[in-house]
Amino acid sequence: MSVAPETFDDDPFVTGLMTTPVVAISADARLPVALRVMAAEHVRHLVVVDRGRCVGLLQEGEVARLLLGPATPREVPPLPVGAVCRTVPRLAPGERRSAAARRMHAAGVDACLVADGERVLGIVTATDVLTSLAAAEVGRVDGGLGAPGGAELAQQ
Repeated sequence: MSVAPETFDDDPFVTGLMTTPVVAISADARLPVALRVMAAEHVRHLVVVDRGRCVGLLQEGEVARLLLGPATPREVPPLPVGAVCRTVPRLAPGERRSAAARRMHAAGVDACLVADGERVLGIVTATDVLTSLAAAEVGRVDGGLGAPGGAELAQQ
């Protein structure tokens, strides 16, 4: 019998994976400020807002590409973050981990925003998805081979 992964309990809602609260920055803030915020808050993504509305996501990888391009600058260029942020997929709170993974892959990004209309509730990153998958796999292994009542591995 073939059943879509979304029907299984091991495909959790994105609200259970997302990081909250998100760290936001104004679209007209300059890149050096954004880097200081990322470092101070220990985050790799900043939600970029313009007049209270989310306009995109500033990703650490995008900043690194700017800084480590063909001619590495001696200092961070004073670009506004609104000019270098990316539009990323948005997920509704009722969507599942598998939807987040598909959307990230299709968009070529490592994060999705979880939003209820225009209100950003959290962020789900590729790391969140992988951590969740790893935890589910550990649960399957712990509950399977080698567990009390489970099959024992053959001794060599």
